[in-house]
Amino acid sequence: AITMIWQTYYIVHAPLGYKTDNIINIFTGDLGENDVRLLRQELPKIPAVKDLALAQAIPFEGGSNSTFQLHGKNIYMQFLMGDSAYFRIFGLKILKDNHLNSGQGYFFTRSSFPILGISEDAPAFTTDNGRKTRKYLISGVLNDFRLVNITDTIYAKHPIAVQLLPTDSIPP
Repeated sequence: AITMIWQTYYIVHAPLGYKTDNIINIFTGDLGENDVRLLRQELPKIPAVKDLALAQAIPFEGGSNSTFQLHGKNIYMQFLMGDSAYFRIFGLKILKDNHLNSGQGYFFTRSSFPILGISEDAPAFTTDNGRKTRKYLISGVLNDFRLVNITDTIYAKHPIAVQLLPTDSIPP
């Protein structure tokens, strides 16, 4: 019984590499653009709201994914997108910043680079998904973090890319 208690405690309190306390996620996909705009204006007026981030994918939901060819092998990459408040709220740490303009490139977690077979100093890499090639500019390096939860074994094997976008460019 003691083992089960400690295992449960560990699953609930395991370090994921990002902040999880006091964060509320509001899905706005079913709202119209005017309703989302109103929500963005009114939420900061609530005294308990300390910060407001806009995002298209968050760590505990796993983000969105894409599959492509790189160096002759299939890569499954997870994508997250958010504004500067998103980085602050989740406590994502930029370990290296290549100082690209917001929205121009992606920050990759440190463990993504060996999976991708590229150096942390690489300015970009080009992929092929069978139909077209795509160049990914590298904005910099982020601290490693886990998607979804600590027990996940699928996302842990995938590179993670986080795009920092200007707040006004994130659609509802």
